[in-house]
Amino acid sequence: MAPLAFECGETIELQHERTGYALMLIVETVQRGLMLARPSAPYHRLHSSAQQASHKLSWKQTAGNAAAAWDIVASGGAAGSVLVRGVCRRESSPAYLDVDADGALVVSEEEGTAAWQLRRGSSTGGGGGGSGSLARGPSPGLDAAASFARDGFAVLPGLCAADKVACALRLLNHHLGSADLKADVEPDGIGMEFERAVAAMDGGGDAGEAAAARGVVKLGSGRRCTCCLAQAAPLLALLGPAQRAAISAAVGAQVAAPCGCQVALRFPLRPFGEGVLDGEAALPSLLPHAQTEWHSDAAKYNEKKSVDLVVGVFLNPMPTAAQGNLWVQPGSHARERAAREQQPAGVRRLHSGHAYTHETATPITAAAAGSVVVFDKDLVHAGGPNLSPDIRYALYYRLRFEPSAATAGAA
Repeated sequence: MAPLAFECGETIELQHERTGYALMLIVETVQRGLMLARPSAPYHRLHSSAQQASHKLSWKQTAGNAAAAWDIVASGGAAGSVLVRGVCRRESSPAYLDVDADGALVVSEEEGTAAWQLRRGSSTGGGGGGSGSLARGPSPGLDAAASFARDGFAVLPGLCAADKVACALRLLNHHLGSADLKADVEPDGIGMEFERAVAAMDGGGDAGEAAAARGVVKLGSGRRCTCCLAQAAPLLALLGPAQRAAISAAVGAQVAAPCGCQVALRFPLRPFGEGVLDGEAALPSLLPHAQTEWHSDAAKYNEKKSVDLVVGVFLNPMPTAAQGNLWVQPGSHARERAAREQQPAGVRRLHSGHAYTHETATPITAAAAGSVVVFDKDLVHAGGPNLSPDIRYALYYRLRFEPSAATAGAA
């Protein structure tokens, strides 16, 4: 019986002919056959114990282990009737995916009881979560000023000069290779909420602890004086007079020159196993599991810093939504500002207490290096996972309006 062919990421529906049990699966092609995962948990593949005497099934993360490899073959019965056959045992003692009297999935050596009806689907294109297409950037059809007023943010593509972007990258990459780097390593830093989410989906608390313990680099943090990088001339030069003029036009008030910035790098998550949905296709399944820190800068920084707006500069292109992007909640600045004005200081993340999710968020993409996002200090936002092979380089400047423009820009 020749195995049927499938596309990687294709969804299929199986209905057990004897019991009527229905099973929706993502099919992932690997060298030895197929790996099968549920759309709700695409990192857990159907795994059959490799012990010959055991027929134990489990759903767990694996990188192409033979015990997680299956064939789907025609059963020779009615049209659309198939068998799901374990690859690691087919040469000796065949093992078929079956359903027992209690409605649980089991492995059986009886071909006659293990037939399923197959219904073909299509490529998931979204990690099995099916959240649809992601909105990107500001509301379509609006210029920067209208977008900032309505959504609380505006994107200014390619605003920073290429030579200044290159100089800033050289400075940061020099520091990444410097002997002072150990002073910037913190036990829990940027991006770790997604490392913990992946570890949780892999099914291990120990893995989650190990992920958190690895830490990431937060340049200019730790025991090292932040002014060494935050106030470095190549970084401040990115927002020269021409750039500040464009930003001022977008927000409707004159912004002052920056005196420092936050160096915000997001490092790639560890690679997933062979055949696992990756990149944007993985987002709908990964994001709901992350303990995302939705916050506004007005709430998070409380009275420590007096800022009027935030400007983010992306030093590398980010054409997709899975490159450590900034995610924003369009229009949330109005709710948060109203709540902030009614509450005393001391709020850590959000004044309103509203429960924000990725379902209502927009990832900011940037086709060109040097692109800028300008957002209201009350806009709710968070960082997303980096599933690309590259570091996400971003700088965030918390700016003030010029004194004469403070009143006009405070709204």
